[in-house]
Amino acid sequence: MAGRQFGSAGVENAEQCMQKATLDFLKKLKRNNNRDWFGDHRAEYDAALADLHETVDQIIVATARFDSSIKKSLKAKDCVFRIYRDVRFSKEKSPYKPHFGALIGPEGRKGMLRAGYYFHVEPGGRSMLGGGLHQPPGPTIQKIREAISRNGQAMRKIIEEKKFRDTFGELDGESLKSAPRGFSADHPEIELLRLKSFTAIQKVPDEVMLDPKLPDRAATVFRVLFPLNVFLDRAVLAK
Repeated sequence: MAGRQFGSAGVENAEQCMQKATLDFLKKLKRNNNRDWFGDHRAEYDAALADLHETVDQIIVATARFDSSIKKSLKAKDCVFRIYRDVRFSKEKSPYKPHFGALIGPEGRKGMLRAGYYFHVEPGGRSMLGGGLHQPPGPTIQKIREAISRNGQAMRKIIEEKKFRDTFGELDGESLKSAPRGFSADHPEIELLRLKSFTAIQKVPDEVMLDPKLPDRAATVFRVLFPLNVFLDRAVLAK
């Protein structure tokens, strides 16, 4: 299930776009993904990372206006993922990710058990805005499935709302081939119960990443996702 392309709606407040040099650095890194090249271009990486942090800080401020779980103390340094790839258990042995990513949520990038907002920077139209909860572990997804089983209509109302559909299309990700353990195959919400992740994404073209209104445009997308994150967090945090 693919996400939608970025729309034109936004609110006018923050002004901080990604710099073209940042996208150019990522393009060059993809072509030269080795330690020698990276070392020779360390200054470019440092400048790109600083640009990313400035943008993410602005997005955090814009998102915190409607989501009280995003605290004023949260900073980009808490949200941005390392560019260094963990190659120990991966077939992909290139040492660096050809993109930047940040998870904006109550605990930043460490809060993988809470719903959040994801900002992904990758040139060539591969940047993304989205969020939700990606592949939660067994006990966490069990809580979400129990919430769906009790009140799946509430979640379905969120994801079938016109603005959600126009922004994201459908939920993104894989599903189980059969009903999860403990749930009937003929449950009325079996499609939602079979999901492995509860995420939605929107592809963002490069020209939008370079738009000075990027932080507020990102927050506009995240606001559409907000009701889904509330549903997921209530399920996860339930005693």
